Amino acid sequence: MRNVPLLCSALLALAGVSLPLAAADEVPRDQAELRLHAAMSGMNASSFFDGYATESCENGKGPGRLATFNFVTKKQQSELVPAGARLYLLGVLHVEPKAGEHVVRNACRAMRSFVPENGRVYEVRQDATDRNCPITVKDVASGAEVKTEKHKAKGACRDRK
Repeated sequence: MRNVPLLCSALLALAGVSLPLAAADEVPRDQAELRLHAAMSGMNASSFFDGYATESCENGKGPGRLATFNFVTKKQQSELVPAGARLYLLGVLHVEPKAGEHVVRNACRAMRSFVPENGRVYEVRQDATDRNCPITVKDVASGAEVKTEKHKAKGACRDRK
């Protein structure tokens, strides 16, 4: 009986169910929560989100890898990021075509930036069905899309894998 909570957590993780990191009013001071959703994942596909303080993805300048999605990970992951400073989000998708399968594009990347507000919770998604694989950010409390700026991946951002 002592292992029931552990068993329930394990079953939820296997089912791809993710519990939020914290309720909106429990986000630590000077931080915001990002709920990152997998654009695609599976045996032949993966995606990830990185966060940086600069547009050129300099190492050590920002949180770095926020979430990686593949066939063994949850479809949603939550991360805390600093509030009040511009955050550059880099989203990258990779698809390895199955034998005999033709795909128009097997990889894409997109970059958007915004300034997370203190204590807010945001939902971040990347659209794998759109040719440009855009990233959208929504405020969880209001459901409204957050205004972001579009950036071209350059410098170290082009080489992130």
